[in-house]
Amino acid sequence: MDLKAWLDTDWSDFAKYEEFQKLMEADLQEQCAAIDLQVIKFLPNRFLFGAVVANAARDRFVHVTIPDVRKGADWYEKACTRRMSSERDWKGDAFHYAPWPQIAALAAEIMKPEYDDEIL
Repeated sequence: MDLKAWLDTDWSDFAKYEEFQKLMEADLQEQCAAIDLQVIKFLPNRFLFGAVVANAARDRFVHVTIPDVRKGADWYEKACTRRMSSERDWKGDAFHYAPWPQIAALAAEIMKPEYDDEIL
């Protein structure tokens, strides 16, 4: 899904953001399914969102989020993910950034056991 068309959006109409957020949720689901991950919780918000993503065994978790879309292209260029020790861990570890189209791949990478030392 090409989401670049949303980069120049005037976000003054919240209905546009709601449409965008639904597309982003679908895109994240698609990215994750392609590499055997699953979105187990989507956390909508006003002009940003988060999601909890798990591996197939549901024993490794990451939080994925985007910055406020009204701040420019950061939502596309600097999507954020971090390890979670459980699906309820909101302390997490260090942030890792990637362009949106690579965010699920980065999530899969930081779920690998060699990143276990990073969990706080």
